[in-house]
Amino acid sequence: MRSYKMKTAPILLVLLASSACSAPESSNGPAVEAKQGALVSDAAANSAGLDPTRGASTAATPARQSAAAPGLAAAPTQVKVGNGGVTSAVAPTIAEPLPSVVNAPPRAAGPVTADQPGKAALASLGTLSELVSQSDPKGRGFNSTTEARGAALGTPLQVYMVGLNDLRAYQSGKNPKSLLLDKKEVVYPIIASGDVRSSVVVRQRPDNSWEAVQFGRGATFKDVETARANVSAKRALSKGALSLIEIPTLAALFLAHDEGGSLWLSPVSDVSGTTLRAQGNYLASEVFSALQPIAANVGPGNQ
Repeated sequence: MRSYKMKTAPILLVLLASSACSAPESSNGPAVEAKQGALVSDAAANSAGLDPTRGASTAATPARQSAAAPGLAAAPTQVKVGNGGVTSAVAPTIAEPLPSVVNAPPRAAGPVTADQPGKAALASLGTLSELVSQSDPKGRGFNSTTEARGAALGTPLQVYMVGLNDLRAYQSGKNPKSLLLDKKEVVYPIIASGDVRSSVVVRQRPDNSWEAVQFGRGATFKDVETARANVSAKRALSKGALSLIEIPTLAALFLAHDEGGSLWLSPVSDVSGTTLRAQGNYLASEVFSALQPIAANVGPGNQ
């Protein structure tokens, strides 16, 4: 029995040694699987348009970050709706003074939401440039993609609206300022090669940030700019002293300003069916009295 036990001891040692030698081979399994997982993650990132070499933090790669758009200033004087109508003349506050045209060098497309309307409008120029490069530039109002990349912002206009029902119900003697609805929008003409090519509308969101929501209407805002220059010269006003009033159902646009405590309107173009002529200067009460019968005759299908 003793000789038998002595003979089997080496066999047990050999088996244990064999088992120990196989351990490194099996330990390679998880390493391979982790590597395969990394490759899968990289592939998924590439398919999503991401850079798998970058982490969540961008602090270590400042060269990849684009500079923040500078703050802009809104027009110094604009009609503003108060509790009893338009009670003051203050435009949305933005950080710095805004010249007639803000230079906008070529830039990559960026976010079109910001904490100030001027910043949102400026950031949107990159998006517009990208849109122009992906389509016929002339279809978007530009002569070339190069012209679009060099576009700039003009002086902003705060936007108000007069609703059809309010206009229908208007009676002589009523405060015309009470008809103005603040759309929480500011529109910027977009200028290239010294001419208006397009426009961008930025709208205030419920969280008080501003978002670019619409491009285009180049021909319309070319007329608006022409009218604004003429009205400003005739009334000795700065461009920023004027706001824009829309009456969508009647397809009418007016430039508005406060003068002597009264609201004055200047049509951007002749108003059909009335004696209101482009760039004339009329008391708002006269304008609404002239438009009330037209509004009253607008059928339900045309609202």
